[in-house]
Amino acid sequence: PQTGQSFILGKGKRPSGKALKAAVQQRLRAIGYFPYDCKDDNRSDAVALWLYAETVFARKIPQQLVLHGEEYR
Repeated sequence: PQTGQSFILGKGKRPSGKALKAAVQQRLRAIGYFPYDCKDDNRSDAVALWLYAETVFARKIPQQLVLHGEEYR
């Protein structure tokens, strides 16, 4: 999760603990990859890591994300 969090938040000074999880969720919501009604921090970590892997290993910006039958963006 730390790699995904760093990818989403950047390498500058970051909060820790619950504030870090909240910051990741807020950033993911801002870019349209996390629903506003969801508070699951494990889900936000998974989405952040997926975005990192998609960007680094596939070398493309993800256009669509489907989790558990729910489509984002």
